Amino acid sequence: AVNSSVDSNIQPENIKQNIEILGVVGTYTGKPQDSFKAIPAGTSTNSLPGVCKAIINLPDGCSFASSNAAYTFYGTPLIKIPNIDFSNVTNLNYAFYNCTSITDISNLRNLNNVQTMQYTLQNVKAPNSVLNLNVLNATDLRYCCLSAQFKEVHLKISSKCTNLSYFCSHCNTSTIIVDSDEITTPNMGGFIYDPSPNLTTLTISDNVKPRGLYNFAYCENNSWSLGIEDFSIDISECTSCERMFTNNKKLKSVKFRGESRKVRSFEYAFGSNSLLHTVGNLYFDQCTSIGGMLNSTPMLTTIEGFYNLGMAYIQSKAYYWSYTLDLGKSTNLTYESLMNVINGLYDLNISYKVAEGGTLYRQKVIMSSASIAKLTNDEIAIATNKGWDITTS
Repeated sequence: AVNSSVDSNIQPENIKQNIEILGVVGTYTGKPQDSFKAIPAGTSTNSLPGVCKAIINLPDGCSFASSNAAYTFYGTPLIKIPNIDFSNVTNLNYAFYNCTSITDISNLRNLNNVQTMQYTLQNVKAPNSVLNLNVLNATDLRYCCLSAQFKEVHLKISSKCTNLSYFCSHCNTSTIIVDSDEITTPNMGGFIYDPSPNLTTLTISDNVKPRGLYNFAYCENNSWSLGIEDFSIDISECTSCERMFTNNKKLKSVKFRGESRKVRSFEYAFGSNSLLHTVGNLYFDQCTSIGGMLNSTPMLTTIEGFYNLGMAYIQSKAYYWSYTLDLGKSTNLTYESLMNVINGLYDLNISYKVAEGGTLYRQKVIMSSASIAKLTNDEIAIATNKGWDITTS
């Protein structure tokens, strides 16, 4: 059992007057600025009623004696985040996890020394609040706002930040802004996985160059769909865009700032986007998987740039699914876009080192009959001579 012999903090003078914790009645009447002895990290306060009662009645201005505030408020019936000095805290993992009664988050500030905020605000619903996270020392913010609800989210990070994966997954908010004053390369896989249709403003700073964008805004739940119509992001450091925007129903254009030369997978990246009409410049220098990349995009008209598809192909299999570009449902592609694709196909004779005795494994580009009708035999031959077959299936 936890008692004063196990934890020396359990003393009357460390507990607020008239509050009882584990049989010890508090006598503490000190000033609010005195330190509050935090619950040991890893302790769930919702299983300790006395501790829970003390925590939700904290005096304004108190601070943590420890820099580790993980789990401190886990599951407590807080209505408002207490007015606490967070300036000493480095670990806020799960700090307000499942605090489903919170409606006011205005006291969550002075987070300059926080290094990790995993799951910190999961399931917190404060729809009228603006979440301002200025966390310039944070490295890990994964799942921070999972299934939360805020009016807006403003996130300021630095180059120390390495992980933003699933940061706002299932989060219901109208505005998300991610900013940094220096080049920052976090993993942003699943950043807004199953995004809310209420999300109409998503701004990623030029200085934020994600390393991973897999599942970035993937809509697994068809009742949720990204509400944004036009989106741009710097992709120059990204290695994976797999399922980046799959199943989005409102997205109309995607423009990439920077060149996607490091991306290894575009698998299902834009697939099943019913209103998508424009995709910006695409570079495939290191890409080895494009299966389903643009499948079921019936409104697609414009591919602004298309470069080096097949440059990284080494699989010893003809018509390999992961190497196949399927544009069969895109019946409205412009002639210029079709020629961008054909001219951007890499010569597979070089990829497979045919001149050195290698075997040419032909790959294919699937186009609609309407698209093929826009091309001359000589234009189709450009692809054919490079080891690509233009076909309707």
